[in-house]
Amino acid sequence: MNAAACLAVANCDGCDADTLREYVRAGLALVPIPGGSKAPRGKGWNLRARCWTNPGQVPGAYSGNVGLAHAYAGTCALDIDDMTRAAPALTGYGIDLAALLSASDAVHIRSGRQGRDKLLYRLPAGVTLASINRSAAEGFELRCAATNGRTVQDVLPPSIHPDTGKPYQWAGNWRAIPNAPADLLTAWRGMLDTSPAPRTLPQPTRTRGTLPKAIPEGERNAKLLSLAAGLVRNGYAAQGINDRLQRINAERCTPPLGADEVDTIVTQATGYGSEGFAMLPHKLLDSREWKALPPRAHDIILLAFRRYGPATAQAGFALTWADFAGRPGFAKKDTFYTARGQAVASRILLLLREARNTQTGCTPDLFTIAPHFASPEKVTLRQSRKSTPLHIRTALDAGVSCRASDANEPQRGAAR
Repeated sequence: MNAAACLAVANCDGCDADTLREYVRAGLALVPIPGGSKAPRGKGWNLRARCWTNPGQVPGAYSGNVGLAHAYAGTCALDIDDMTRAAPALTGYGIDLAALLSASDAVHIRSGRQGRDKLLYRLPAGVTLASINRSAAEGFELRCAATNGRTVQDVLPPSIHPDTGKPYQWAGNWRAIPNAPADLLTAWRGMLDTSPAPRTLPQPTRTRGTLPKAIPEGERNAKLLSLAAGLVRNGYAAQGINDRLQRINAERCTPPLGADEVDTIVTQATGYGSEGFAMLPHKLLDSREWKALPPRAHDIILLAFRRYGPATAQAGFALTWADFAGRPGFAKKDTFYTARGQAVASRILLLLREARNTQTGCTPDLFTIAPHFASPEKVTLRQSRKSTPLHIRTALDAGVSCRASDANEPQRGAAR
């Protein structure tokens, strides 16, 4: 591809309203995404009615990120997550990846990360294809719609990548997105095991687990722990989990556990509680990454350390708006998402898995702490309370960030 065809966007603070209106006029349907994130927020974000399909829907002062709603724009994407695995895998489906990447009319979205690329295509009129994720085994995804017919999305330039802190970039003319190659459509339909005719996507049957009317002795602890872990994965705050489990325990456990036993189960599921405090290692507090972050990002990282432990180091933990709603400094959701994005961009906090829409609901983003900064040891207050200054104990128990320089100063932050 020659350099004249590249339309790179650099040194950008996010999307602007004029650029987004230009996208819409070109027939693209857009999904608003908070700054510092790759995932849309809010229930029903993937409905056509929630997308921007008219230039007048774009807010005048918009500066967040934005995604392309494939199913409503008539587009799709071949997303390459690992070039070395994707090329031979696609060859097995009759697709020459090198030829697609070097085509003169190819339109790419690039994040700047090695071994990754994304090719955009137009689908034939009236055709919508269910997305296929072969990333784990074969290094690629085919992206268009969810199995319920709603759209999936891909982040558009000049949105800011939450991990690199740099804008996504175009390569090729996005105003002239090429038609999907016939061999790609054939392979896609073959993977879906459908006929060449356009596929009508079924509406899935939503099934939800039901609680037994009675939880007998011998099953109470395991059942309540499983319920609490599920609530943590779905982003519920510790107090809300405790309230719900106490009610289930009182109504369904025979006989009920003691309230303090339920407290212990919730503490085990959430990974922290009032009987301990999170250690912020010196290498973190002395690092340039920590010192460059604003106070709200410090609050996000502190909660991450409270949730970090051997069980969550690889599986990850949620950090959601519900954890911070009502806290001083977090009056708006945008503040939380911006601060969380800054924590990820600093590489202190790592995004393990993006939020997903499943047939049983939405799962949250899952995070972990970078191994270089992680300190999985938990120190209990029973071991160290007497040697720890009162204001630091109070702040850490309440979830307030403390800097090393605060140790000899009265704590000024309000307990949260």
